[in-house]
Amino acid sequence: MDEPLAELQRSVREGIARSSVASCEVFAQHVDRGFARFSRGELEQHIAIDECKIMARAAVTTAEGTRLATVLSTDASPDAIARTLRQAERVARVTPVCDGWPGFAQAKPALSSRHSTIEPLGVGPRADRVAALLGETRARGLLAAGALESSVQRAVIENTEGRSRAGITPFASCKVFALSSDGVSGFAQRTTRDVETLDGAALAREASEKCLAGADPMVLEAGEYDVILEPSAVVELLEWLAFTTFGAREFHDGSSAFAGKLGDKITGDRITLVEAGDAPEGFALGFDREGVDREPLVLIAQGRAERVVYDRLVGARHGVESTGNSAPLAAFDDAPIAQALTLLGGEETVESLTAKVSRGLHISRFHYVNGFLEPRRTLMTGLTRDGTFLIERGERTRGVRNMRFTDSVFEAFGRCEGLTRALSAVPTWWSESGAFVAPTMLIRGLRFTGGGVEPPKGV
Repeated sequence: MDEPLAELQRSVREGIARSSVASCEVFAQHVDRGFARFSRGELEQHIAIDECKIMARAAVTTAEGTRLATVLSTDASPDAIARTLRQAERVARVTPVCDGWPGFAQAKPALSSRHSTIEPLGVGPRADRVAALLGETRARGLLAAGALESSVQRAVIENTEGRSRAGITPFASCKVFALSSDGVSGFAQRTTRDVETLDGAALAREASEKCLAGADPMVLEAGEYDVILEPSAVVELLEWLAFTTFGAREFHDGSSAFAGKLGDKITGDRITLVEAGDAPEGFALGFDREGVDREPLVLIAQGRAERVVYDRLVGARHGVESTGNSAPLAAFDDAPIAQALTLLGGEETVESLTAKVSRGLHISRFHYVNGFLEPRRTLMTGLTRDGTFLIERGERTRGVRNMRFTDSVFEAFGRCEGLTRALSAVPTWWSESGAFVAPTMLIRGLRFTGGGVEPPKGV
């Protein structure tokens, strides 16, 4: 085992032993992150973050039932973990009973991890890569903004029932915005496990080419347009579906678009969506913070609603096993959530998809999306940004001012007429070392309710 990971595991085990708390669990997450943010064509923030987050849970059984409390800490020393657990136990004694609490996960052999250690970039190599991409945009008379990140997440879960898991997730991402003096922008990004495969200069060229090609953008009226959606735009929609549709809590309270529809056709035949778990194409740990192993789950199969994701508590309340989808530490909610979605691709290329569009739009990404308009219909609204282009007679032509779409995502996916074979990972904002994976897709008749939105004046 990786030595820092082994040391974290030893510390957690010693902390539990020293606490003398009868029923408890500790999830420890250590992140070694190198991060460089650039703006206005200059490197502005260059940091190395070495931090640990501890989530300690204690359960206390009384005549009325089991009471559960969680206390967070950033100190991974055994004594500090012991203190945190004792505090959680004290808090648990005065909290309401947790209805349906199934107890902490029982001991079980672990699945083998598919991830290995890849150390983050050092300070010098990060600066060199940023300098190269800034030079690419500067040479074209543009300014660059964005970020380069490489990190390694090590995570451990231990409890008093004997459940033990430890794993590593490497993560690297670079996003580049190229900005002209008149406010037109272009965007490119890449996310991978291995930072050595990131070519920031190539991303800067791609973003710059979009920016220059989008100069003097035209205004299009609202209406229905065939669209080519790049993976960043697709993942923005999938993120909202993760919050509103695929979680068991929303499914059982009736607010999900899946409620009452498992087994039914809810979108297009080309749509197969998988919660990838610890599969090679996924970016999640091999287990969740409750120590439940992640395995691939098909959520939508050729347009048919198949299943939703559970954690242990919501699963116990409904007689279903956890799928390993307890909320990550960075989440703003404690409900189960999909964290490693992969939309399976097809057989197309971006060029072959574009050739199928007589008049439409090529969209790099969405911005300010609101997925809470009507969750039962997956109705969402948002703006295009950082590279929207008119497609005419099968060719991408001039830039288009940002437009507002308002449409049902499942209805729009039902009008999908092609997916690329190539897939790209796009980071999720709420989950450390997390990303969703998607192809570029062609959708017929996406509904736009506003046209001619002014381009942003900054990034």
